[in-house]
Parts: sequence; C-alpha cells; structure tokens
Amino acid sequence: MLAFMLFTASVGLLVLLIIRRFFPSSSSSSSSLSNSLAPAPAPAGNNRSALAARSGSGLEPDARPIQRLLILYGTQTGTAERFARELDDIVRKKFATSPMKLDVETVDMEQYESRAKAGELANEPFVVVACATYGDGDPTDTAMGTHNYLVKDLPDSLESGHEHEALKGVTFAVFGLGNTQYEHFNAAAKALDKGLDALGAKRLCGMGLGDDDNDIEEDFRKWHESTLMPALVDAGFAGGVDQSKPSSEAAEATLAVPRSLDIAKEDKEANLSTIVASAASFYGTASHRVDATKVVARRELYTYGAGDANARSCVHVELDASALSTANSGSSTPLYETGDHVGVFAVNDDKVVNAYLKRFQLSANSVVRLLRPADAPNALEGPHCTAPVTIQTYLSRFCDLLSFPKKGVLMTLAACCKVDAERVMLLRLSSPEGKGDYKAEIVNKQRSLLQVVTELAPSANVSPGVLLGMLPKLQPRFYSISSASSRHPKHVHITCAVVSHDTPGGRWHDGVASTFLANVNVGDRVLAFIRTSTFRLPSSAATPLLCVGPGTGVAPFRAFVQARVDADERKREELDSPRAASGAAKSMAKMSLYFGCRRLSAEHMYEGELRDAAAGGILRLEVVSSRDGATAPHRYVQDLLARPEDAAAARKALLKDGGHLYVCGDAKHMAADVHRTLVGVLSSGDDGLRDAAEAETWLASASKSGRYQRDVW
Repeated sequence: MLAFMLFTASVGLLVLLIIRRFFPSSSSSSSSLSNSLAPAPAPAGNNRSALAARSGSGLEPDARPIQRLLILYGTQTGTAERFARELDDIVRKKFATSPMKLDVETVDMEQYESRAKAGELANEPFVVVACATYGDGDPTDTAMGTHNYLVKDLPDSLESGHEHEALKGVTFAVFGLGNTQYEHFNAAAKALDKGLDALGAKRLCGMGLGDDDNDIEEDFRKWHESTLMPALVDAGFAGGVDQSKPSSEAAEATLAVPRSLDIAKEDKEANLSTIVASAASFYGTASHRVDATKVVARRELYTYGAGDANARSCVHVELDASALSTANSGSSTPLYETGDHVGVFAVNDDKVVNAYLKRFQLSANSVVRLLRPADAPNALEGPHCTAPVTIQTYLSRFCDLLSFPKKGVLMTLAACCKVDAERVMLLRLSSPEGKGDYKAEIVNKQRSLLQVVTELAPSANVSPGVLLGMLPKLQPRFYSISSASSRHPKHVHITCAVVSHDTPGGRWHDGVASTFLANVNVGDRVLAFIRTSTFRLPSSAATPLLCVGPGTGVAPFRAFVQARVDADERKREELDSPRAASGAAKSMAKMSLYFGCRRLSAEHMYEGELRDAAAGGILRLEVVSSRDGATAPHRYVQDLLARPEDAAAARKALLKDGGHLYVCGDAKHMAADVHRTLVGVLSSGDDGLRDAAEAETWLASASKSGRYQRDVW
C-alpha cells in the first residue's frame, strides 16, 4: 500500500499546485535560538505579522456586540482537550467575518467546577462540551466534579417541578469520546447530554459519539463540520454568518502552516520542585498534590522468556507515601485508603529520547525556557513546563514520544517536507479521503512521530520550536494500590506488568511507565500522587466478598486480603483469646478470590501470602491458568465462576447474604466476559433470579448502590 501511495504522490502534479498555494516556500524561525539548536529553520512561516496587523493597537476599539461561546472539556489522555482547543480555533476562523465580536473561552471542567456551582453556566448562551468516558463508564478525573454537579447534585437541590428552569437560556452541544470495545460506550457524555437537557438547556444539535476503536479523529471532524457548525449558523450564532471556505481540506491546510513555541536560552536548569511548580497544568495540581516520593523497595514478581516474543515480566515497587496526600486534601499528612490508586509520572527511556535528539539534531544539554506566542492557536501543544530546563529534561519528563501522531501533526510535518512526494503522501494520510490509509499506515502499525519522519518523511526539516509544539503531554499512568493502609500506612505498593512487544510497524515497543518502574532503583525519586477511588471495602467485616482479579487485577484484592487479615487480628486482640474460642473468624465473612494467569508456575503473584490467608480461614482462593498444558483448552476466571458449586456459592453470597462483588482488570474482554457469566450464574438454579433480564437489573442496581464495583482499564 505504501509503495502505491508513493507512486501516486510522484505523479500528483495537479495536487502539488494546490499544495504550493497553501505552503509557500518562505522560511522563518520561531526564535533566535532555534538556529543554535537545529541546523535549519522550518520551511514555512507562521503568519504572525498578518495576525499582528489585524490586531494592532492602531485600530479603533471594537464596538461590535459580543458573541459568547464556552467550550468545556473533560479529558483523561489529552484527546478531549485537544479537540476542544481545535474547536476553539475552528470557530474563530469560521466566524472571523462575523458582525459580532467573538468571545470564545475553552476551559477544563475541573477548573470550571467552582464557577458551575456559583451558577455561571446559566448565563452562557452557547456551550459545547467534549467529554471523555473513563474506566467503568465514569467521567474523567478532571470532569468528575462538574459532571456530578450538573447530572446529580444540582437537580437534587432544586424544588420538584423547577428542574427545567435551571439552564433555560443555555444552548448546548456534547461530543463524547469513548470506545465501543468497552461496555459503557460514551456513558459519561450521554449522561451529561441528558442531564443538561433535563435542566432546561436547549440541545443545539445531536450529540457526537467518537469511537477510539475506529477513527475518533474522523468522528470529530464529521461532527463539527456536518452537525455542529451548521447548527451554530442556523441558531444565529455570531449573526449566523459563516463565510469560511466550505472545503475542510483547505481550512485544515491553513491551520497546518507550522506554528512554533518560542525558545529563550537560559543559563541553569531549575530544580525539580521549581519545575513541578511551573508545570501546574501538566501535573494537574489543582486536584491533587504531586510530589517526589522515594522508592523504598523493588523486586521481580516474575520474569521469563527474555528476548522471546512471549516474554513476560512483572515488578513490585514500593513508594514512600509520606510525601503524598489524597486528592483535594489540604493536609500534608500521609494518607490513602485501601482501594485507592497511585498516579505515576514516568520518564521516557533514554534510548527513545536520544533517538529524537539525534534525528532532529537537538542539543541535549541546552537549557531553555519555552514560551507560548501570544497569537498561538489553541491547538498548539505546550509548553508543558515554563521553568528553565534542558531539552533532554523536557523530552524525558513532559513529552509523549511513542504514541502515533494525530492528523494535525501530519499536516504540520507535510509543510516541513522538502520532497513533494512526501508532502503529498502526508497530506493524503491526514485528509478525510485518506482515512483508510491513515489507519493502515499510522494507527495499525503504531508508528510514532519519529518513525513517521524517519520512514515516510525523511526530508522533513522541523525546527525545535515546531517539534516541541507538536509533541503531546506525557500522561500519568494509574495503578491500583496493592497494599492496605492498615498494614502499610507509610508505603504505597504498586504491582506492574512490564509492557514489551513488537509493533506491526516493526518497532520494538517498551511501555513508558512499566519500563520506567521496572528500572527504578531503591532510593530513586518518582513523581507520583494519590487518586481517591470508590473501589472500597464494605464498612462491615461481616459482609461476604466475591472478587475477580486475573493478572495484575489481583493488586487491590491483595490489599483487601491484608485489610481483612488485619481486621481479624484486631478482633482477636480485642477478645484476648484464641481464634477457635473467640469466634472471631466466624464474625469475619469469607472473601472469595478468583485469580487467573497464563502460567501458574511462573505468574502466581503473592501466592505465599494469599495461601496463608486461605489457611487462616479469611480467604477462599480459586486459581486458573490459561496457557498451562500444550493441548489443554484455555480456561479463564469466568469458567471457574460458572462451575455449579461456585455458581451456587455466588448466588448465596450475593442474593441471600448481601455480599459485595468486585472485578478488577481488563475492561475490553475479561470484565465483559465475567459480567456475562454473572448474568448466567444469577439467573440459574432454583435459588436464582427468574431470567437474564432480571439478573441484568439486579447487577445494575448493585452497581448503583456500590455492591458491584469494577476497577477496569
């Protein structure tokens, strides 16, 4: 396919005439330092002079009426934020000739929470929300507060019958970001869309449903071009004037003229605390405290097949929690609860960073301060940190270097290409017409930006400011804490499977965070924070627990076991008598844990302590392997649950004894398979529910009440 694309590009003379119209050959540099960091500037300018001419101080004050638009976003991986900022740029361009003065504000839902609770949303004439769904159908961490307020808290606070008056003057639209491979596809966006409608806001247009399992970029483009923008015009937004070119390709080509971060040279790199403080938006310090915590222990849980395609490894890492505090806590007192998560800001592997430094001819030790130009489009990435740092530090700590580049990045790279055939090919990959090629050559092959430049566009001459303005932020990785706060109040335990595999594009991929944690040493410092979770043990130790956690999904259940053992010991101490006489074990309901892995001989994590808990009467442990035996059929945790004796025990625990059900691990396959099995288990037997529909209803009710909890990814 790639050969055919190159052939097509070489003969696309007519296309080249169009391309040259949008990408003039003039060159400019983002700053005076750019030439000292790279041998040549980008081949296209950034059109700042034209913008400056339009906004010069010599113009008369703008007396036009103001047209307000609020764009909110709730993001977990950065995509919703990027879409929101791109939409900001698109609206400004499309309505640039409007008789009204545009006032477009793009805000993180986390930052908007206090304003929403103060009633500001009711005064917004037009609101567009880009809302991602995360985990088990939940809003993202940053969107949680505003989402819950609008969907639940605000309606509950209003008098009955007056709910439809709260946002009566607001016109809104919602674009959801989800994945159809997950059970609760775009659940958070759907709930928000329904909630805003229930509060009396007027729906501007149909909700957009982006599917990351297919082509979420194309979903967003189609929605904003074919649905949102026409609806804004029809609603009279900014006077209803839209004189932009109808061709999305022409509009996007204009946006693709390389934009650059400004680079100022500095003498000395800031210390780590200053760097963190200068990167508040990157680290999200509005909702949690990020600190450098010391690694106090690290060990291999298992490793085998080194150098083999089937190699597997898992590490146990312990962090000193004394520097960490829970979300929204004003106290520096060490605190986390059993079931919480720890977020880790990893550092890119030196091999990857050095490859970027070499390809783009950057000086690793050059100390710079990155600044955002006043006229920069919202879609420009960064700067993720504004303190003086070396180029090596910025690439290592702040930039996502391994994810595949989005279409806007390909268009920017196209403008930097010296070879016309490469330029045409990149524009093809970034165009609506080339979405199939984009998926085949970029997404499916998991090509990183470095791979694209090396393999598809070797003539691309990208200046440092343009490069750093293209690289998205490196997101934190979250891990279920595998220790109980009752036993390890000052330490946080992490159970991390090391990701390492060959990509379809021929690149060996080492997971950023897992490789980082696999290589830390005792005494190293890691930037981390505690994220409060709803994955909690019931308040009563007499409540039965049914837990399903294959692989590293066992992590929170190891913590649960520790908590149950500690509670039992406290009970026995209170009674001051042997267990058999005290009956303490009888008051402690049994916890059933279903654990699965590929090979029990190699991957049965924490086997000793789990079997000790089982021997002590606290735990019923059931294990299964899916790969042991050359000819044996693959068996999984759901197969154990479906066994007649296990199914009967599950029905008794859940339907009769008020037990709680927990699932942790893979959301795409395992959690969905377990859910289907549970429906069958609960609707079978003389002691079961009538049918599958009633079982689904029971599970939905249990989920709402907190008796059915899932920590899935």
